[in-house]
Parts: sequence; structure tokens; C-alpha cells
Amino acid sequence: MGSIDAGAHFSSTRGGKGTDLASEANLEQANRRVADAMRRIADLKAPIERLERDGHDAADGKRLLAIFETSLKLMIDYRDRLAKALQG
Repeated sequence: MGSIDAGAHFSSTRGGKGTDLASEANLEQANRRVADAMRRIADLKAPIERLERDGHDAADGKRLLAIFETSLKLMIDYRDRLAKALQG
């Protein structure tokens, strides 16, 4: 899985020299990654809730879940900036 460059500059010009980071393919990929992250987070919640319900320590799982949720927020922000750049 590739990394997200939080400082990426999105060019609104197309067809120019160099790489245009705000392409439809980039947006589609960002959408897929957001959807995948959302599924993974949903899949993690049930086991954590089960641990807590059964009286087990779920602190590590909750911390990991919080990290994933923060990552998801960053991914959504990146995706939204891509979409805005494509709109012009």
C-alpha cells in the first residue's frame, strides 16, 4: 500500500509536463482506500466490544482502533482535496 503525501500539491492544470497528482485515477484509488479502511475499522470494532463485554482488557485494541480512525480521517481529507482539485 502506498503512502499518502500530506503535503502534496495539487495542480489544476492538466496535460502539462510532470505528474498531475489530481487525476481521476488518483481519486478512484483514494476512494477505494477510504472504503477499505472503513471496512477494516468496522471489522475491528466487534472483537473489541466482545473483549470488553467479556471483561477482558481491550485497551490495546482501542488504542489501535483510534490510530486507524485518525488515519481514516487523514485519508478522507486527502481524497476530498483531490476531488476539489479536479473540480478546478
